Amino acid sequence: FGTVCGAFAAARLIKIGALTGRVAGLFTSTYIGGTVNYFAVAKALRLTTESSALVAAGLVVDNVIMAVYLSVLFALSPNSKIVPEPVSGGRQIHWNRMLKSGLLAIALSTMGIALSNVLGLLAAFSGIPVVTRITALAASLRTRA
Repeated sequence: FGTVCGAFAAARLIKIGALTGRVAGLFTSTYIGGTVNYFAVAKALRLTTESSALVAAGLVVDNVIMAVYLSVLFALSPNSKIVPEPVSGGRQIHWNRMLKSGLLAIALSTMGIALSNVLGLLAAFSGIPVVTRITALAASLRTRA
């Protein structure tokens, strides 16, 4: 409820032209359903074809503002410790694990885009929900193994 009220208030206070209402809906969608929802609503509102630069800029602004907001919330938490762990000489970087993780991410993304293409879903940003579902499935299968 607060997200929707905030979107209405922001749309009244900050005018960006004819797209004000659609952009307010776009930001409401990301706070309710995340980035995948953001792109789905952008596509439904035809913002991906009419104003793709606005959609990209909105995503950047959303991520930066939310990173700052969450950092402030964390810092204000009574149990927060913003002191970094001391780095000891015994810590190792597991390059093999990092390489495997990167290759798995590329493979899952490629599978998602290919599946979207096969199903006829591939248009602007529509491969993202399929990639997300495949990644979530892989993660849940990995935790059970």
